[in-house]
Amino acid sequence: MALHLSDQNVAHQIADRIRHLIARQDDGDVTIAARRLERPIADVYSCERLISCGDELAAVDFLATVVRTYDADAVWLITGRDARDDRTVTSEARGAIVEVLAELSDRLLDQVRSEREAPSRVSRPGPEPFPSSDSPYPRISSPQ
Repeated sequence: MALHLSDQNVAHQIADRIRHLIARQDDGDVTIAARRLERPIADVYSCERLISCGDELAAVDFLATVVRTYDADAVWLITGRDARDDRTVTSEARGAIVEVLAELSDRLLDQVRSEREAPSRVSRPGPEPFPSSDSPYPRISSPQ
């Protein structure tokens, strides 16, 4: 991957944007975010570790999950910039964006295929979880 997700600074900046999404859409509750992302709480709470672990496939998979689950702009998630301001996006960042979007595309195609194979199964979302007051993880507050 052109953009070095294993770089701690890059991972930290992306993690800050993920925390911003969690703060806005999950009231900062990491346990709700983990359920929504279908990931262990530790992965969501310390997402820098997952992003910078050196396993690029795992990092791209996680970022694609965040983009799809939170309906986030992949360009913003990776670069912190608006997609319309493409003059400031480096070629390295573009490579990472393409990889995340490719993973997202593959997942969507797999989902459509599986839905076509099993048309009688209707997926219904469960009830919205309540914030976990007994969670050992602190809430993520919205950036000021």
